[in-house]
Amino acid sequence: MKSSTILIIVALVAVATLGGIVGWNVLNGREDVPNAAMPTQTGSSVASEVSELSKPSVATEPAVTALPDLSDYVWKAIASVVGKSVGNEKDGNVLMADVVLLPDGTYRMYYNAGGKGTGSIKFANSVNGDTWTAGGTALQGGSSPTDDDYIIGGSRVLQLKDGSYRMYYRATPEHEGSIPSYSVYMAQSDDGKTFTKYGVVIPNTREDAASTLVLAGHGAFYQMEDETFAGFVSGNAVASNSVPSDLFFTTSADGVSWKTPTVAYVGYHDPTVVKTSDGYFLLAMYLKKWVGIGFSADGIDWSVALEPVELLGTDGKTADLQPIGDLSTVVAPDGSLLLFSNYGNPGDRSIMRYVQQ
Repeated sequence: MKSSTILIIVALVAVATLGGIVGWNVLNGREDVPNAAMPTQTGSSVASEVSELSKPSVATEPAVTALPDLSDYVWKAIASVVGKSVGNEKDGNVLMADVVLLPDGTYRMYYNAGGKGTGSIKFANSVNGDTWTAGGTALQGGSSPTDDDYIIGGSRVLQLKDGSYRMYYRATPEHEGSIPSYSVYMAQSDDGKTFTKYGVVIPNTREDAASTLVLAGHGAFYQMEDETFAGFVSGNAVASNSVPSDLFFTTSADGVSWKTPTVAYVGYHDPTVVKTSDGYFLLAMYLKKWVGIGFSADGIDWSVALEPVELLGTDGKTADLQPIGDLSTVVAPDGSLLLFSNYGNPGDRSIMRYVQQ
């Protein structure tokens, strides 16, 4: 094991011993908020910052879940698979992929395209996760600045037990300043291709004065074995509305009425959750510095801390995280985890595919 990895693990174990949940600040996947300029981080500098930034973040701690060996979780970038540069999308600002494995063993990717007033959530299909064909528009955003979904995106799609589909996404009207007024909305579909809007399900204070969140943004939602739901949401609490955000956890009996979100990991954002034969895995980003991974055996009790993992570029070297964001993970037919992310800069963004090493 690399010395830098050992340093990271030692730092995280020390934090876990103190009983706190560690997190690092975030930008909540906001394509309309410039990312802070950050130098590329090496493993040793990550370990140093973990030591400096770790702190307890919730009054009530979840039960500690034993982690599998996460040192083997490394992904290597292969190539951009959806975008203008690839030739299967006209828009030059494709981002926030959500990839799902369909019952027939093929893949469907939902992603953002377009800007304010023209934005939509589109989809593409693939038989192997490598070559993708555009499928059309799954959900269209609003055209008026006062529409709740004037800025739309960040979808997470679930296929329910009855075969229908449910999409969770974040949206906001036009806003002043750098902080959007996102709430989490839901849409429904019989075929997973065309969705009908349902309405807000995790409101901010704009939608519900009693909400504890000023911002409820990009999330990850999943259905558990007992058919109840859980999810992580990038959010800003009323008491501390500032950029960056934190990662909040919530549960629901029906996926429509959600319990009040509580802080889970300070400073992480844009989560993705995937269920494997071992349990549930969570990946989320800390700014443009590192990606963290956590584990839960049951989808409820999660790791006390997220452990940084390594992303490699197409050249096999440690990836520059500046052009990367908004992760999505899906189980491949062979049991490995495929990873997808934004790649590039505004106006020239595509979706990058990674394979597990």
